[in-house]
Amino acid sequence: SWNLLTEQEKTLFARLTVFRGTFSREAAAKIAGASLGHLAMLVDKSLLRRNPSGHYEMLEVLRQYGLEKLEGRPAEEAALKQAHAGFFIERLAWWEDALQGSKQKQALAEISEDIENVRAAWQWATGNNQFGPLAASLDSLYRFYEIRGWFQEGVEILAALAEKIRAQGGHVTGQPFRLFYGQVVAHEGAFLYRLAAHD
Repeated sequence: SWNLLTEQEKTLFARLTVFRGTFSREAAAKIAGASLGHLAMLVDKSLLRRNPSGHYEMLEVLRQYGLEKLEGRPAEEAALKQAHAGFFIERLAWWEDALQGSKQKQALAEISEDIENVRAAWQWATGNNQFGPLAASLDSLYRFYEIRGWFQEGVEILAALAEKIRAQGGHVTGQPFRLFYGQVVAHEGAFLYRLAAHD
C-alpha cells in the first residue's frame, strides 16, 4: 500500500502519525496541513477510518509504520510534535470555563475524545519545558481528571511536571514560576488526598 502512494500522499500519511487515537478534520488541517480531500483519499485507500462522530483514526500498526517514515525526517517530526502539543494544550485551556458551567457535558465529551492526544501533547510539552502553555491549561486538566475520577493518572502527570520544574536549575525562581510550581503541587496534593495518600 505504501509503494502505491504518491510522494505527496506518503508525506501526508507520515504527518498524520503524530496523532494518537482519533483526530478531527480541524486538527488534521492545522497540524498536518491535510485538507478534507486528502483525508477522503486516505480513507478510500483504507489507511484511515472515519468513525461515527466524524473523527478520523488510524490502525496502530499503520501508525507505527508511518511513524518510522516520519522519524527519517527529524526536523519535520519535531515541528509536527510542537504544533500538535500547541493545538491540543490550547484546546484544553479553551474548555476551562465550560468544565465548570452549563457546557460541562459537551466539554467532557470533547476532551475525552481527544484524551490520547492531550496526554501526548502534555508529555511532549513537559519534556520540552513548555511551561507557559502548560500553566494556561493546568486548571482545565485538573478539573477534567477530578470530574472523571482519574486521580492516579492525575498524580502521575502532575508529579512528572513538578519534577521537571524542580530540575530547572535545581530550584524554582521568579514569582510567576514559583506560583505555577505551587499550583502544580497543590493539584497533585489534592489528587493524593483523594487517593488517601495522606503522607
